[in-house]
Amino acid sequence: MKTPYDSGLRVRKQELDDLRRELAGLYSRQDELEAALMGLEAEVRAEADVATAQPFANFVSYIGRQSAAKSQVRGQIDTVVNEIERMQEVIAQAFADFKTLDIAAERFIEAERERLAKLEQAQADEAALMGHYRNSDEAA
Repeated sequence: MKTPYDSGLRVRKQELDDLRRELAGLYSRQDELEAALMGLEAEVRAEADVATAQPFANFVSYIGRQSAAKSQVRGQIDTVVNEIERMQEVIAQAFADFKTLDIAAERFIEAERERLAKLEQAQADEAALMGHYRNSDEAA
């Protein structure tokens, strides 16, 4: 059954789907950054093994550069995590708005069904009453 809320529900659902896709993209970005961080840490471990075998290598400056790179990636991860948290709040609000319309639509449908049932009952009562009057007129 159509309701006056249907178009609003479609728009809200589309907005909610878009927000969920954006959140999925943020989770993917977080995974990429965490993989990059693990790659940097693995690279440092591998270079540490090489540095012990080659004592003249300039490992200290390398560690400094890698530390700065890891710090930058951690900062990016923190930014993405904050954006994920913000997006989750936006999605929660969008879902609440969608659910409000959904409940209103359900109530509209239920009220319309009740109205139609009462109308049908009134018509049945009237038909029965008319039949009763006809039968009582014929009996007299």
